[in-house]
Amino acid sequence: MFWRRYCYYYKIARAEDDRPVEANRVRKSIGAETSFAQDLSDVGQMLQELEHDCSNCRAKVREA
Repeated sequence: MFWRRYCYYYKIARAEDDRPVEANRVRKSIGAETSFAQDLSDVGQMLQELEHDCSNCRAKVREA
């Protein structure tokens, strides 16, 4: 039993997963994010980008 679990987690840790992908499943969460080429240091710009992501997330919630 230990050996099977060991092998399973060994493969999963290396992104080796042969299980079929379930494309049509119930959505459990909704989110939004933005990646930046450079880190933001201005708090005002951070808040503006956060508001943009929040607006995108709100729109997704309304569509759900």
